[in-house]
Amino acid sequence: MSEHSKPVVLVAEDSAQVQMMVRREFESRGWEVVAATDGEAALRLGLDLNVDVAVLDVMMPGRTGPEVLHAWREANVDFPVLILSAVSDEDRVIGLLELGAVDYV
Repeated sequence: MSEHSKPVVLVAEDSAQVQMMVRREFESRGWEVVAATDGEAALRLGLDLNVDVAVLDVMMPGRTGPEVLHAWREANVDFPVLILSAVSDEDRVIGLLELGAVDYV
């Protein structure tokens, strides 16, 4: 867990509706939520903050979720990452898991 009194989740999602739904779910369980609406902001927050877990959308402006995940892993950032996407391409799922995602929803 992070240095904060609450665990911190980074929600990287460009859809305001989906982001709010995920935010509410985590906040109802006592988590602190940090949000990004594009890949560049997600990358920066993941590198700069002490995040306990990230929920990462696949398709975002700036950088895609796979690009962000790859950059985090290249920088040795190792918090668990859950991929959130409506796309269920099996090859994409396998590739993201191989990059270090812990699950794909």
